[in-house]
Amino acid sequence: MQAAGVQAKPNIVFVLADDLGYGGLGCYGSTFAETPNIDRLAREGMRFTQGYACAPNCAPSRAAIVSGQYPTRTGILRVQDRFKSQKNHIKVVYPKNKHDLDLSTITIAEALKKEGYRTAFLGKWHMGHGEEFHASRQGFDLAIESAGKKHFGFKTIPKTDIPKDVYLADYLTDRSLEFIDACRKDDEPFFLYLAHYAIHIPLEAKKEYLDRFREKLGADANPVVLKAAAMTASLDDSVGRLIAKLESTGQLENTLFVFSSDNGGYASGGKKDPLSAFNVPFRGMKKDLYEGGIRVPYIFHWPGKIKPGTVCEEPIIGVDLYPTFVEFAGGKPETSQILDGESLWPCLLPNGNETLERDAIYWFFPNWTMFNEDKGEWFQGWRNAIRQGDYKLIEHVDGGKVELYNLSADPGEENDLSQSNPEKTAVLQRKLADWKKHTGAPAAVPNPNYTP
Repeated sequence: MQAAGVQAKPNIVFVLADDLGYGGLGCYGSTFAETPNIDRLAREGMRFTQGYACAPNCAPSRAAIVSGQYPTRTGILRVQDRFKSQKNHIKVVYPKNKHDLDLSTITIAEALKKEGYRTAFLGKWHMGHGEEFHASRQGFDLAIESAGKKHFGFKTIPKTDIPKDVYLADYLTDRSLEFIDACRKDDEPFFLYLAHYAIHIPLEAKKEYLDRFREKLGADANPVVLKAAAMTASLDDSVGRLIAKLESTGQLENTLFVFSSDNGGYASGGKKDPLSAFNVPFRGMKKDLYEGGIRVPYIFHWPGKIKPGTVCEEPIIGVDLYPTFVEFAGGKPETSQILDGESLWPCLLPNGNETLERDAIYWFFPNWTMFNEDKGEWFQGWRNAIRQGDYKLIEHVDGGKVELYNLSADPGEENDLSQSNPEKTAVLQRKLADWKKHTGAPAAVPNPNYTP
């Protein structure tokens, strides 16, 4: 569908947080986070309550956003194969995993360049190693990747000399503001993809932010929550600086500003982990296909176009961003590459809150974490999932178990309906199997070397 009625191509700013769970923002119910700028985007735009990442960890989620394709098509299925040393405890042969996004992929940046956009990527790329698969090879005119797994003393690709006391979120924001200024000077529409490393571990925050939250939360505040809240505040300040720049240059009125996260929050100790507060009210965490691992914030802001203060309950997922951005840019759907997402135009404009013509959304996550030698089981194993309407089915591939939940009645996924509703369970299992076959997902093959 062509986006009619837009007089000038809007700028597109997309800010992606790292490991920020659904409950980590004020506008999503956090009682301790301070996110006035992100909250402003929600107050003046549209907030989605049932938005999902395409995977519960970084690389496959990010590749899906940039390609518009599910991980089963990109082949980027997980981050690392840390389980290899204990592969004899896996009942199936683990599918091979790609670490680099194929250069033949028509990325969201390349699609927007066809529409006359100047493009920039700044931050965590996680879709390729070395110069060959650098973001600059994937359609971004400006591409600065952060590296080094640090928030202080970080590195960049290409390499630059940066003082060790510079905070990564500040640096990335500074470069983003320079890009916005350059595009305004040249009178070009732009696509800015700012992929922050915050609030990914290591939890490192600026001292002034730590002091602020120590005073707010008290001397007995959990240090983990303290650091995460302080990092979230830095993330929010970055958004505030972008808004201020767009306002001061008269560009905010013609800018689609989108905020989201790559997956749910990290809470290795489950509900007992202090960081589980960032996934409230959901079960699970990063690397889980329970809601806490994949339900994330989505906020869309465009003054005069998106109705202020609206909340949409339509289920959406990361692959929807590609066709959405292209349509808002006045382009047509890519015909030479399969796109798995749907444009969110019906939800956002002109009246908003219309439903999408989509049957279901899917997840495929062949990953294993933390094998317990005493219990002889993995903390997390290969799981796939499907959501259709209010129902969600989780398939445990190497255990044979399935779970069924009605998310409307049971958002915390506490009441498994797979036994009491076998008909719905069977329907969703068949749909999930058909989807896997259709998208080329690798099959589960028994591991001949399996030892219980």
